Amino acid sequence: MTAFTHVTSTDQPTMVDVAGKTATSRQAIAESRVRLPASVATALRTAGYATSKGPIFQTAIIAGTMAAKRTHELIPFCHPLGIEKCHIDIEAVENDIVIRCSVGVHHKTGVEMEALTGASVAALTVYDMCKALSHDLVISETRLIEKTGGKSDFKAASELSPPPLAGLILAGGHSRRMNSDKAALLYDGKTQLERAYELLSRVVDNVYVSVRADQVNDEVRKNYRQIPDRTTNTGPAAGILSAFSHHPGHAWLVIAVDLPFLTVETLSALLQARDPHSVATAYISAHDGLPEPLCAIWEPSAARGLAAALEKDQRCPRKFLINAHAKLIPLNESESLANVNTPEEYAQAQTLLRAGNSGLAMTTQE
Repeated sequence: MTAFTHVTSTDQPTMVDVAGKTATSRQAIAESRVRLPASVATALRTAGYATSKGPIFQTAIIAGTMAAKRTHELIPFCHPLGIEKCHIDIEAVENDIVIRCSVGVHHKTGVEMEALTGASVAALTVYDMCKALSHDLVISETRLIEKTGGKSDFKAASELSPPPLAGLILAGGHSRRMNSDKAALLYDGKTQLERAYELLSRVVDNVYVSVRADQVNDEVRKNYRQIPDRTTNTGPAAGILSAFSHHPGHAWLVIAVDLPFLTVETLSALLQARDPHSVATAYISAHDGLPEPLCAIWEPSAARGLAAALEKDQRCPRKFLINAHAKLIPLNESESLANVNTPEEYAQAQTLLRAGNSGLAMTTQE
């Protein structure tokens, strides 16, 4: 058994001497959860996660950051560290408040305790902010998620597998410029929705179709597994958010229905580049260098930020990815994400597809 480093040869407590160690980059991520009664979780969602004491998440982030910086005053043998980074993310996942604290420093000793302290005090602050609603709140599963630097790296077993992935076809648009339902457009005898469903099913096991509430029973969509929009907002962002609500904890490979030149190769390359620790993995548009949000993998961590954006009537998923921590990758098949918005583009697409040519300069995603 390895000897305890905080005990001397005479069994007296001591601080570890790090004088002879080399300073390296040290990073650590810790997590803590606050489990809420269902009634409290519902009340907080309705109130925008604020109580009479103030905004819950923001207050907890401040408290956790302050605590991480003063860990050595709480834990007897922790070295005083001038930490260089402390970032706390808080999100609601069903009836849990999930807190993650990421701490970094260039030093001779690690920052696991700083990350754990930040997450723990943030969780205590959530409890304090919510206890007027109920005392039946449970702080649980405070744990180290990951650490790098020092003698060895560590990653919790639960983090080694990415969130499960499902497929989502966005087919709830109004198709105003086309003047007809784009999901129903025919290519070689198949509807555009049918082609998209078959394509996505080749790379993802479970595929759903995002629809508006008034489209559930229409002839084109009724035979597919559907996720109706759950918000009054319309547009692709509402469809993506509804998918997160339908299957919390799932990631979604999202494609727009109107991508007639999309290939299995483009989808496979996106899957190979997936980064579950980013809010999304998306292609960089070959036309303007901006993210392509409608052929992208959206991770569960995007859900809270996307909901907040919609509450502010910020409906553009591209702008969300521009401002979020998304992994962006180059698009090798430059025209594979060209979409078809007008009758003229539809006619041109049919001609090119019959000729086996995808070199079409059409409208890119918005």
